[in-house]
Amino acid sequence: MLANILRTAFMGILLVVFSVVGWSAEQPQFVGNIQYEYFEGKWSELPDFDKLSAVKTGEVDKFDLSVANRDKNFAIRFTGYVEVPADGKYLFIIKSGDICRLYVGEELVLENDGTHGKRVRQMEELFALKAGKHPVILTYLHRERRKVLEVRCEGPGLYKVDRKQWLYIGWENDHPKSLTFMGGSLMPGRKPNIQYTVKVDGKTYHPDEFATDRRIEIKWYLADGYLPSPISEWDAGSIAVKIQHFANRVLDKRATAVYTRVSLTNNGCSEEKLQLNINAGPEREICLTGKPTTTDCFLSAYETTVPAGKTYSLDFVSLATGTASVGELRSAGSFDNNYNKMASYYTSRIGQLTRPVRLPNAKLVELYKAAQIVMWESVVKVENGDLEMRGSGGNPAGYYQYDRTFSHDVPNMVAQFIREGDFDLAKGIMESQYYQKLGRELEQDYLDAIPKYIIPYALYLQFTGDTDYFTPKVKENIKTAAHSIHDYRDFKEGSGHYGIMRKSNTLDNKSDYLIVDNFAALHGLAAYEYICEYFKDTAETSWAANEMNDLNKCFNDALDYSMTRRKVDWYMSAFDDDSYFWTRGYDGNWLGTSLMMSTFPWNASLQGFDLGGTWNEAFDRTIENAIHLRNVSPYNIPERSWGAWWGHEYGACYNTGMGLQTLFSDKHRTLVIENLEFLVDNQAAPYQWGESFDLGMSEQDWTRPATDYETWGLGYDKQALLESCIAIKTDGRVIIGRGIPAHWSKPGDIIEWQDVRINNNKKLDFKIDFSDKSVTLNLSGDQPQGDIIFNLPAFVNNIAKVTIDGEEATSYTNSSGQVVIPSKSANIKVELKKKPK
Repeated sequence: MLANILRTAFMGILLVVFSVVGWSAEQPQFVGNIQYEYFEGKWSELPDFDKLSAVKTGEVDKFDLSVANRDKNFAIRFTGYVEVPADGKYLFIIKSGDICRLYVGEELVLENDGTHGKRVRQMEELFALKAGKHPVILTYLHRERRKVLEVRCEGPGLYKVDRKQWLYIGWENDHPKSLTFMGGSLMPGRKPNIQYTVKVDGKTYHPDEFATDRRIEIKWYLADGYLPSPISEWDAGSIAVKIQHFANRVLDKRATAVYTRVSLTNNGCSEEKLQLNINAGPEREICLTGKPTTTDCFLSAYETTVPAGKTYSLDFVSLATGTASVGELRSAGSFDNNYNKMASYYTSRIGQLTRPVRLPNAKLVELYKAAQIVMWESVVKVENGDLEMRGSGGNPAGYYQYDRTFSHDVPNMVAQFIREGDFDLAKGIMESQYYQKLGRELEQDYLDAIPKYIIPYALYLQFTGDTDYFTPKVKENIKTAAHSIHDYRDFKEGSGHYGIMRKSNTLDNKSDYLIVDNFAALHGLAAYEYICEYFKDTAETSWAANEMNDLNKCFNDALDYSMTRRKVDWYMSAFDDDSYFWTRGYDGNWLGTSLMMSTFPWNASLQGFDLGGTWNEAFDRTIENAIHLRNVSPYNIPERSWGAWWGHEYGACYNTGMGLQTLFSDKHRTLVIENLEFLVDNQAAPYQWGESFDLGMSEQDWTRPATDYETWGLGYDKQALLESCIAIKTDGRVIIGRGIPAHWSKPGDIIEWQDVRINNNKKLDFKIDFSDKSVTLNLSGDQPQGDIIFNLPAFVNNIAKVTIDGEEATSYTNSSGQVVIPSKSANIKVELKKKPK
């Protein structure tokens, strides 16, 4: 039966993979047609199929639940064979929504007992097989669950890999990406996993990726702290093992290769004879610096003797994507040569953009650069020439794949590329067909995407002054998106929703009248007004202002109505009480997502939005209510986290995005850095996080992703760090230090950024130095169009004296802590009454 399920799964799932990556002779083959028996009935556990009469039987050439006649209360038994070319341990993987069992011969290999609720569950197990043909049986029961059943077989493997702790690496515009794991194993181009073990004194060592102390026993980090080159370190007795990978585009960009270096250091007192074992033949994991001692189609072994205190290294290359022969890959250069090219490329590119140089928390400098590179890696160029900004590079954990575009994610990520000066990439994405679709029609009923279509255009105009880019066609597309905002408003009288944005599914839960859609619409209209005013289009400027004022009034009226009805002085993410947001208690989608997705009100204020009303008056109370609900939540959400959703409430990759808009609040503006530092302290992999994630096996462990990674969250991390330190308004004013917390204001702390983009394609460098009771700001580079607002929280009611370029100044307000500095200034010193608390 397992043969059948494996054939079914393999043919139905794996052959789909092989149709992309090409057949490998090293993989198991499923032979013969798959027989199935289909049964209908209501069972609580797998029935005895031999005592039942099948509703129908037949043959399929792939694993396919479409043989079922209904969506619930049915069972299927598949039978077939799997043939493997050599002895070895094969990894069987099942992803299912309900009860299933997988047998090879008489052995039960995998079982889903169905106790996981309505979530889809993934299981995997290594199973030893001799060369030859083996019968396979899969039994499957479907009740009222998600209709999912996928099976894969990979092999052979040397040890079990934790597929829920991974990193992807690759090259921008290329697909698919390669996957790497905590212990150093590698899936080049998502081909079967290559694993490395070390044999010393007759004992074989491998990393234990499931140990409770795994983060201590296995070091896992990025080269130079941020480069896309994961490094794993673990011990094989007295031998210290170090495995490093990176990807590079080679052979005139015809192929992407993954380079690997395995270093074995003898930390003992005497020489050691050892053997490096790799579960791949030398034609697949190609050794650049030696030859295997023994080899077959599944294994390469390298024997050597290492003196005490010495290191033995081997370099390898494997093909990830594209076409290249073994000889061509050998000729494409050494590990060091390609590493230097990769590192130089990314270092040079980062050096042309806005970047942090020094921060009180040095890990945030690494995070910023690492996130920047991961976002570049996640761009894919498809056949029609579009540059797709994807949610991730894919995952091996069985989660829903975010290796695709999402309509309301992309505008926010493009906006951050523009803030950093990555203009060509931003334009390439904006000009893609899928991006242009955002301004005309809804995808997945994400209503916030249409007004957000406009925002990157306003930012591009602000930061570049490139009026030539705004052709009549571009202006017309922006106008269409802006005017469609009115069309999506609900003007039904007496409903409590008059004039606000209609119901939508923006938050991926239950359709409702949502705060986020109204915030996004107001932001989009502010961006459109700025564009129209810039081009002196008085008619459209007037239309945008009137539409924005009317929507703001209707929105405030709706808030008044709902808050009065509920007898509260704060608002939430949805207007109606029957939505998930009101009935299930605190959830990460409550407040944070409403602010994050809309990038309102902070970012709208930077683009000139200055309207107020109920939403503004209740803003601080709303944040405080969200904090209260988080603190009393039964999910034990950590203090610096906004929580998450779907039963995984510990944290989310969007944690910083959720708090970013609190920069608008004088009272809560330092929450942003705290949210960011929570992520640094709770990584799921080096500078990566699950969209939602759980606490790991301990507080020192990696956190456990509950969903795929998300570049959207990485974009917010960079934006939050940047704008907490420096933010630019459309009128040319520069705001410095607004989100800097007290623990970043200690004597000796330094905040330094270079090449910060300001209006009209200019760049500004700045450095803030903290001493015992004074703060200095040094500025260099281009002169801003407007004044500089130096606005550290430490300045509030604490300014004793201000000196600008050697002369005492009075241009500050003690109550708000704002120091106004003329744009031509270079050196500013603020003396404080007392040390920052």
